[in-house]
Amino acid sequence: MPKLRNRVKDIRIKKNLNQSALAKRAGTAQQTISDIETGRRVPSVITALLLAQALGESVETLFFWEE
Repeated sequence: MPKLRNRVKDIRIKKNLNQSALAKRAGTAQQTISDIETGRRVPSVITALLLAQALGESVETLFFWEE
C-alpha cells in the first residue's frame, strides 16, 4: 500500500526557515509543521496548498507517494 511522504523539512531547511517561521508564513501552528514533517499528520488540502505557497514550491514537489 502506498504511503504519503513529504519533503517539507528538506525544502524548509534549504530555504533557511525554522518550523516557527514556516508556520507563520503558512498561517498554521509550529506543531502542525512538526507533525507533518515527521509523518504523524497528513495535511488537509488547504494546509498543503498553504505550505506550498509559503515555500514557493508545488504541492507535487512537497508531497509524493512511496510504494
